[in-house]
Amino acid sequence: MKKISAIFFLIILLFPFYIKAFTIGNGKLGSGLPSIQGSTISAPDKVMIGEEFSVTFNIQFSGLFKNMPDTFGLFTVAFGLQFDDSIFTITSVAINDWVTTVNSVGEGYLVQSLVNEKSSSNKCIDGILYCSNYFVTIEFKVNDTEQTTSNIQMGNMAVGLLNVDYAEGLSEATNIIEGISNQIKTITIIKEMPKVSEQPKVIETEPPKEPIKSVEQQEVEVLAKSDNNYLKTLTIENYKIDFSKTKKEYTIFVDKDVNQLAIHAEVEDSKANYHIMGADNLEQNNYQVQIEVIAENGDKNIYQLHVTPEQESGLLYESKKENSFVWKNSYTIISVLIIIFSIIVAIIMKIKDKEMDKKLDEL
Repeated sequence: MKKISAIFFLIILLFPFYIKAFTIGNGKLGSGLPSIQGSTISAPDKVMIGEEFSVTFNIQFSGLFKNMPDTFGLFTVAFGLQFDDSIFTITSVAINDWVTTVNSVGEGYLVQSLVNEKSSSNKCIDGILYCSNYFVTIEFKVNDTEQTTSNIQMGNMAVGLLNVDYAEGLSEATNIIEGISNQIKTITIIKEMPKVSEQPKVIETEPPKEPIKSVEQQEVEVLAKSDNNYLKTLTIENYKIDFSKTKKEYTIFVDKDVNQLAIHAEVEDSKANYHIMGADNLEQNNYQVQIEVIAENGDKNIYQLHVTPEQESGLLYESKKENSFVWKNSYTIISVLIIIFSIIVAIIMKIKDKEMDKKLDEL
């Protein structure tokens, strides 16, 4: 069995184009498979130099059914990413329902996600594959720059699918669907407000009630301001979430006719304040809701709600050829997905061999 797995892995590495042609030729991309309906990028409109901010990338699907046998689920996702790394730097990638890595490829980056087996949410009937819309959140930091705007662009997508009954045969594990994305988020970059260099003027006819503070005193007071930007509580009417102040992302399912959420929040520090964005019109905001908490000293913290309408048919999606993200090597993503797939198949076959040997020993 190890020899067969090694040969299979070598064939995939040497002949990725043959594997792709075989998949299409056998109808694996035909009807019956889930399909990509569109993609979106959620990010703040404005950021400040030195600030960290979150960007969430979403891919919407149709044809995913969580509670049905003999259906398909996601096990790996990859897409292109392009941004000016002299302006923005990736600081971290959130681990949620997916384990994600970001690698430099040519003039851009390749984002690769493998389904997180330790996560129990949004799983198919087999308990391993993923049966919902995909999202990943990446943290960026703004570098010192003279630029006033910069773009973050989501490129072409490739998704690996497995049948929920994949253990019954390898032929069901060769499905890859692709999509073209032209999603671009333009972010405005603002500089820090200049410090006051002059002493406040004293009006002799109406002296102030308190003595005027020097610039040094004012700076000390700014440094002493609280940096607590956590929520104490977060509740959603008619929906239950397991809230923790350090957990920044949540997924909830709503009826397809629901377009608003009633959200109630309380800050941990009374001197902080918060803003809720996207809850008043879910569809218009791509079913993404953000609760931004601003500490007394200006530090920001964002809690993200990913809302999934039940029984949704997917969003209509059109791509414009002139704006799409083009990779020089169009097979890079496919090759990576196939390598990941071969590793998963090898693990499955090894587990089945161990179970068979154990049963033979018992006999």
